[in-house]
Amino acid sequence: MSTNYPNDYDSYPTWQDLVDIIAAAIINNIQDAIVAIEHELGKNPSGDYATVRERLDDIKPGGRWSLVEEVDIESAVSSYTFSNLNGDDDKMYKVVARIVHGYSGWNHIGLRFNGDSGNNYGYQKFRSMGTGVTSEQVTSYNMAAVGRGNESGGLILIDSLIYPVTGHCRQCMSHCYTTRSSCYPHFVIWLGSSWYNTTDNISSITIRSEYGNGLGVGTHLELWKRR
Repeated sequence: MSTNYPNDYDSYPTWQDLVDIIAAAIINNIQDAIVAIEHELGKNPSGDYATVRERLDDIKPGGRWSLVEEVDIESAVSSYTFSNLNGDDDKMYKVVARIVHGYSGWNHIGLRFNGDSGNNYGYQKFRSMGTGVTSEQVTSYNMAAVGRGNESGGLILIDSLIYPVTGHCRQCMSHCYTTRSSCYPHFVIWLGSSWYNTTDNISSITIRSEYGNGLGVGTHLELWKRR
C-alpha cells in the first residue's frame, strides 16, 4: 500500500530482526510517507525561524509584523539608514519613530529609498493646527515627506506605512503628531507620499531631517516588515 497521509494517518507493524523479511514495498511505503510530509509542509517551512513550531507560535490574527531593526539615537544626527532590505520579498514596511526634534525651526522629516536624493518624490499633506486646517501638494521633492517639526526639543511621533514592491507605485501613508518642548499639543499631519521609481528593488530606507541634526538625542526609530 502507499501512504494515507495527509488525508489520514499511516499504521505500521513493529518489525523484528532475523524474524521478518523486509520487502521492497515496505521501504517504498515509508518513503511515500516521507515525501507526503515534505509536500504537505513545503520547502523551508520554518522560514526565518529556528523551527516550524516557533514560526506557528508567532502568527497573529490578521497577519504578522516582525521587527527588522530598532535604534536609539544617542548623538544628534541628520539621518539614519535601515540597510540590507529586500522590498520585493518583504511586501510591506512600517516605520515607527519618536523623534526628539534637534532643529530650531520648521523642518520636514522624510524617507529616502536606496539613497535617492533627487527630486523623485511627491506628497500631499493635510495639517491641523489649532482650529485651522491647511493642505499642500508638492510633486517634485527630494524625499518622501512623513512628518514635520517646529522647535528644538519638541516631539514628533510618526507612523508610516510603505508599499515597496517593484512594478508598482511606491506609496507611503503617514500620520504625524507634533508637540512643543513643553509637551503642549502643536499640530497633526496626514501625509501621502510617492517615490516615482517603480523598477529598483528597495534595499535601504533612510529616515532624515530636511535641515540640521533633526534626529536629536532620545530619538527612537523602528522598522517593521510584513510578508
